[in-house]
Amino acid sequence: MHASADLIEHVFLISVVLFLLCECFLTARQIIAAERSVGSVPAGFENRLSLAAHKKAAAYTTESALANLVLSFIGAGFAVFMTTGHGFTFVAAFLETLSDTTLIVEWALLVVTALLMLLVELPFGWFARFRVKERFGYMRQTRREWLARTLTISAAGWGTMLPLSALLLALCELAGAWWWLVVWAAWLIYILWRWRLSLVRGVLWSRASRPIENSDLRALVADFLSAHGYQMEDLVVMTKPGVWKHAHVLLVAPASNEG
Repeated sequence: MHASADLIEHVFLISVVLFLLCECFLTARQIIAAERSVGSVPAGFENRLSLAAHKKAAAYTTESALANLVLSFIGAGFAVFMTTGHGFTFVAAFLETLSDTTLIVEWALLVVTALLMLLVELPFGWFARFRVKERFGYMRQTRREWLARTLTISAAGWGTMLPLSALLLALCELAGAWWWLVVWAAWLIYILWRWRLSLVRGVLWSRASRPIENSDLRALVADFLSAHGYQMEDLVVMTKPGVWKHAHVLLVAPASNEG
């Protein structure tokens, strides 16, 4: 048993190290690519993008990539602390002082771990996803709006986890030695649900959009886009998603090779 536990621990640590090495390699490649192109504006954008704006975008790419790399290290460090660092043991020992029921302790352990993950990730996530964009002028939300939205999403996800994790643990308890089959089935159901949900959202999104029938407006927009190097294939109007604070213009036509 001890040999198996040691093997699992070693495999886990090796996996974490490989994950971090891959993240470092990909981040380095992204930064190198951004720095190599910083000296000149990409071909085709000379008349649309200034060199200063291009350098600003490259600097943002570098800082954003490094911030996300820090997030990866924070997540890996938390995982190592909770496993090989006996974080789960400390939390479980505390929870056992509150309840003698094993199933309740296991459920509370999942809930507390998820809450700790949110608390650890929040300040670093704020820096990576908000502060960097704000510093470069790419963030449209205020700090209060971003924080309120992030906390709302996190609280909703954590709240949804409470009954679902309790149900999953109860099913695993009933399954006995076949608990892994229950977890596997739950994972497949989740994947299927995400897949079907994306299809349903696509259908609803399509139904919420319709072509613009006004020929004069279509001609006006087509001429405007053509003057800026774009060829319009279609022009539609759709219902604004509830999460959007303002309406947006979405350009999905490929850029013209002319000019």
